[in-house]
Amino acid sequence: LTTASAATAAAPPSAKRLSANEFGTVGDGATDDTQALQSALDATFSGREAGLLTIPPGVYRITRSLRVETADKPAGNITHRSGIMAQGAILVSAITDGSPVLNIVSRATVRFALIEGLQIQGNGKEGHGLSITCEQRGRYFYNFCLRDLVVQGCGGDGCHLIGNVFEGQLFNCYFRDNRGNGATFGHGKEDTVLSAI
Repeated sequence: LTTASAATAAAPPSAKRLSANEFGTVGDGATDDTQALQSALDATFSGREAGLLTIPPGVYRITRSLRVETADKPAGNITHRSGIMAQGAILVSAITDGSPVLNIVSRATVRFALIEGLQIQGNGKEGHGLSITCEQRGRYFYNFCLRDLVVQGCGGDGCHLIGNVFEGQLFNCYFRDNRGNGATFGHGKEDTVLSAI
């Protein structure tokens, strides 16, 4: 007798792994960690080689919006696991210009993104705590997971998901005392579709 093994689909390629410490973060609650975290995010989410960024436990003072923006498709497509692992990390906002604390903008197809364990403490003068937007037709942010997030005290929504942001999961997330909604889910300006969160 012989046995045949079932065909299996190839898993997404392993992502590179970086630590925010490699970019000079301090995490003592007093040092301005904005530029170090932005450099870490830039290195982690560069093109199709995007990976996983670990932000170690600590308190990180942020004075301007942290931004992750993909290149236009197809160069900006990310179709394997990527994201932020931040159990025990708290971003404390000192932003005063109404911009989001963490702003993720997809101009391509992004799948399997994960943000886990991150806490964002607002001061009421920033905008949204976490903003994820994908507002152009033919671009998608989906199959994502937000897990164990705490976002509180922000001047806008705790979590703001707009456009082609769909087929995602939110587990054990706590959005409280934000001046906007706890979470907002909506269509983009090009009447993009949001579904199945």
